[in-house]
Amino acid sequence: MANTFVSPTSRSTGNVISADIWNADVKANEDELADFHGVLVFNTAGTNILTGADRAVPLDAEEYDTDAFHGGTDEFFTVPAGMGGYYHIYANLTWNAGADANHQVFIKVNNAHKLQGSNPGVAGQVSACAVSGVLHLAAGDHVDIEANTDVSRTLYTTDGATFAGMYLVNRDG
Repeated sequence: MANTFVSPTSRSTGNVISADIWNADVKANEDELADFHGVLVFNTAGTNILTGADRAVPLDAEEYDTDAFHGGTDEFFTVPAGMGGYYHIYANLTWNAGADANHQVFIKVNNAHKLQGSNPGVAGQVSACAVSGVLHLAAGDHVDIEANTDVSRTLYTTDGATFAGMYLVNRDG
């Protein structure tokens, strides 16, 4: 269960702070800062990324999900209530070997492009494309991982090659 950040005790004139109160406040805040909040999921379905439009990447195998960011097989994350703040968001998509193709991966928040990575794939080789960054997200925000390519190719699913995740860096006060 997540801890809750404790507001500093009043230091008003004449208010003597006891060691017990001070230690309890410091311990509560230390516990809150030590909590890890995040999600890491993989694509294991070998999804075919088609040409011509962004395609949501199904994220179907959770490694961990501390606060129900992900709905099991969803292609998006949702920021839970009370969890607004700055998140490091990342995605790595790997395509099976195939024809020459320019690959793109997008991180979208509430259906708007926020971060993008691209890689010119080489014919006959497995190719990867990654993107990451820190974004401020509010409770209820949807984070989608989407991809596009100019030659249809299937995502590579061996050895955890296609994955996405995010973790809380700094919670809003």
